[in-house]
Amino acid sequence: MGFACRFFCTLLALHILLSGCATNPVTGKRQLQLYTEREELTLDADLTPLQIAADHGSFNDPLLADYITSVGQRLIPFTHRPGLPYRFILTNDPIPNTTALPGGTLLITRGLLAQLQNEAQLAALLAHELAHINARDANARLVTHSPPPDSSSSIWDNLTAATGASLPARHTREQERLADTSALAYLTAAGYAPGALPDLLDLLARLGESPWATAHPLTPEHLAELRARIPTNAPAHFGEPEFRQATLILRSQKPALLTLAQAQTALRDKNPQRAKTLAEQTLRLLPNDYTALLTMANALNALGQIDESRYYARLATSVHPDAPGLLLTFAQSDITDQNYRAALTRLDAYAALLPRNTHIAFFQGLCHEALNQIPAAALAFTRFLRGPSGTPSQEDYARRRLATWSRERKIQ
Repeated sequence: MGFACRFFCTLLALHILLSGCATNPVTGKRQLQLYTEREELTLDADLTPLQIAADHGSFNDPLLADYITSVGQRLIPFTHRPGLPYRFILTNDPIPNTTALPGGTLLITRGLLAQLQNEAQLAALLAHELAHINARDANARLVTHSPPPDSSSSIWDNLTAATGASLPARHTREQERLADTSALAYLTAAGYAPGALPDLLDLLARLGESPWATAHPLTPEHLAELRARIPTNAPAHFGEPEFRQATLILRSQKPALLTLAQAQTALRDKNPQRAKTLAEQTLRLLPNDYTALLTMANALNALGQIDESRYYARLATSVHPDAPGLLLTFAQSDITDQNYRAALTRLDAYAALLPRNTHIAFFQGLCHEALNQIPAAALAFTRFLRGPSGTPSQEDYARRRLATWSRERKIQ
């Protein structure tokens, strides 16, 4: 075991001793608690901007955002921790997913919302995620950051994937069972049809592989058990007219969102040509969609078509001028052109917007190194290594460069 690993384990053990155990508000049992509630709120504040940026920003529909919040607010009084500062945010990501952060922030992607059929299913989705937050399931594991896949031939690759977003926490089947028990109680108390919960889970299971399905394991036995627990005299409010009115625009985008989700998956799987083709199909349906334009720009970057990439990135800028992700797309183009000074300017601007994303410091270090600014490169690599994100090859590169420069006395 290396020094860094031993040091981390020592810190973790000390933190556990200091934090100790606490009573789970859902089960009433004592359990290990890695974070106090104050620390949970701090983590939430740190991670929420990173996750929103990774999800390509908030979805621009204020009325729909207010509607989702109103459904969530109807559930909150019946949760085990009604005093948390809950927030419900709809994001631009076309891939079906949710992110429940420990301080009460709940992000839902438009790709998931577009799959739902009525307000009761939306309430069931929120209730399930609220139950995880209330049970402090995120508290039982370290909240980490997700590095991009470590499969590139170049250390310069994967810049646009270096979002610092939180890893999807895979819940245990026991956590899922408890979350569904709480969600049924929340739904019933709020006047929604509790049968919407097994309907929701069945719908999401039929979507196939997705981040949500990965994080929330479901068995046929659990689904059957849930259905058997719905009382015959349970409330029957589904809210379908209200849901259809609030989600009219979003549901009209459903075919395009499915195609765009496939494009993003292809880009993640290192198939930029397929990503480009699928992004083109999406743009024929949604010509001014920011996420589609950004996906096309990133696919073209990966194909080495830099001028075309910049064209689509500029179009995306006209739709969402303040989006941090565009800075990474432009920086990737600059790096391909070996214009490291321009890339560094964009990376510095990104870091100013999202200072908690320490992964970006690795690419800042590379640019400084390319410009022979060794002390600045060393500072950037040091900042990167102190953060929670990064692939093994990047961490190894940063350590080797620091060791080499120290031996050569290029840094103090």
